[in-house]
Amino acid sequence: MIGPPGVFTVNTKNVKGTVWLAPRTLLLNGHRTDWLRKAAREARRASRSLSAALGRSVQVTGVLAVLADDWTIKERPSDVHVGTPRGVKKWLLSLPVALSTGEIVEICAAAAKPSTWVEPRRRGSRPI
Repeated sequence: MIGPPGVFTVNTKNVKGTVWLAPRTLLLNGHRTDWLRKAAREARRASRSLSAALGRSVQVTGVLAVLADDWTIKERPSDVHVGTPRGVKKWLLSLPVALSTGEIVEICAAAAKPSTWVEPRRRGSRPI
């Protein structure tokens, strides 16, 4: 998602049960998930890809919107914003403007190109 408050990767989950959240842990019904790690990794990858395509740094924030029956929040992670879909919407709408119209258009154009999302092979690696 690209707009005045910045660039975001958004993951959504629709689950039954209880979410327990801490800075590095998200449990669903007492079972550890890898959702935080994946959301953070996806945001880093998007930042790398967009930055390379534009030749300048593009910050990307990972967002995880989880629809669940109940929540326990011990502490929120610093690298991924996590909340209910309505909570995420409210948070996004409360953010200050961080990008100009020109920057939004530039980032959107880069994001629309399939070549932006193809990461170059590392030296010595083999294709899968």
